[in-house]
Amino acid sequence: IGQNCFNAANAISLIGMVERIIWRIGLPQLQSIKLNNNAFQNTKSFEMSNLTSLQSIDIGQNCFYSASSFSLIGMNECTNWGIGISQLQSVRLGNEAFRLTTSIQLSNLASLQTLDIGQWCFGGYFNGYNQNGGVPSFSLIGRTDNGNWFLDLPQLQTVILGNNAFIVAESFMLSNLPSLEILDIGQWCFGDYYDASRHNFIGGASSFSLNGRSAVLK
Repeated sequence: IGQNCFNAANAISLIGMVERIIWRIGLPQLQSIKLNNNAFQNTKSFEMSNLTSLQSIDIGQNCFYSASSFSLIGMNECTNWGIGISQLQSVRLGNEAFRLTTSIQLSNLASLQTLDIGQWCFGGYFNGYNQNGGVPSFSLIGRTDNGNWFLDLPQLQTVILGNNAFIVAESFMLSNLPSLEILDIGQWCFGDYYDASRHNFIGGASSFSLNGRSAVLK
């Protein structure tokens, strides 16, 4: 899907089966999805399911800028992003994609190896006096039920978080990721933002937890 496509679309559907939910895709041979920059900027939700051969998702800069939530879910569970997938190996989100999103969820992605989140993704928007969007917490937890997040990621090897991604998040945790080899965190990721109207700081992780051990960040 090319650059600037479907900028004004509120809902998009690809229907390969009888059931239809905004994006409902029954495409057993589809191996990759790529959206170029600025596609679906104003689309509120994008859902895929039953993509049994899907191996990669590549979402360009500013895509789904206004979406309220982001989920990658295996085993046929469905939310705003619901993907019944077993072969997904890589996910890349371009700079400022999902910037106004307030919640994200990943679960049951047994083949996922690489998660690459670009600059300002999930970071919110600030006009000097008001904050819009931004995810309040970020966790990657394998084989553990943690309320809104349940992640089974036995093959996850690389996690890249770009500059200012999650800048308003107040907590960050990784645990039970047995294959993790690379963790790359960009500048000001979890770094906080000064709210001039309230004369205080928004976000900024107060602690960092890796493999169940915590250290206070200053």
